[in-house]
Amino acid sequence: MAIYYLIAFFANIKSFLLLPITSWPKNILEIFTFINVPSYSEFILPFVLYGLLILLFRPLLKRVVQSLFYSSLLGLVLFFVGTYLHQNVVYLPAGYYSSFLWGFSDWFRFPIFQYAPILLLGMNWVASTRKLGGVLKITRTLLMLLFWLFLLVGFNYGAYTPNAETAVLLPGIYLDRWPPSLQFLVVGLFFVFFVLLVVQLVRAIDQKGLAFGIFDFFGKNAISFYVVHILLLYTYRYTINQRIDNPLVFTGVFLLFFDFVFFYL
Repeated sequence: MAIYYLIAFFANIKSFLLLPITSWPKNILEIFTFINVPSYSEFILPFVLYGLLILLFRPLLKRVVQSLFYSSLLGLVLFFVGTYLHQNVVYLPAGYYSSFLWGFSDWFRFPIFQYAPILLLGMNWVASTRKLGGVLKITRTLLMLLFWLFLLVGFNYGAYTPNAETAVLLPGIYLDRWPPSLQFLVVGLFFVFFVLLVVQLVRAIDQKGLAFGIFDFFGKNAISFYVVHILLLYTYRYTINQRIDNPLVFTGVFLLFFDFVFFYL
């Protein structure tokens, strides 16, 4: 929570400076009570809520995630319940807080109901592969990657299947993000297992651990990179605030900054 409030207040510095001091208490209260959730900080709160739920329901979750069937079933039930509530609970001020559970309108939130399948499948994956050897784990990761790939192909095929009555192509892939559609979650799972497969292959090939050490470094310091990059983004926004559209110039500036951070700081 300390990281959330750090980002939240840093993201609102400019707003505070532009507003009269008499309005500061109200704005501070809105930040502390999660009515005002600044950009780039909204995904931290689901991690906090999931952590609390795991502590409260640890015995139940421990039994559920031992089974892929029950993990998938519970995840889908929560997803569809969240989708239904998002479509039917559309009023404020309840929306300020229900948005963290199942979303509200098109607000930038990561609702824990709709993202429950990701959490439960991830917990099941850890529980079921913890004791597998390198080759078996890589093989299973590849099979899961192919499963999500074929599921995406299936969604895509549905997008271009003509309706017999109207001869109109029906949309089959709804990549909604706020809150997420089921297809959006499938795309995310495909990407996750692709990255996981790459990391596992690198670990298997890199006997001396040179390349994997880089992955390990970024993984162990992920939260630090998140905080630093958000602070840098807002600092840039408050000062220069010029968008670089040229990809070559952007890449060059990034490499120069990367060189400065890692070799001079």
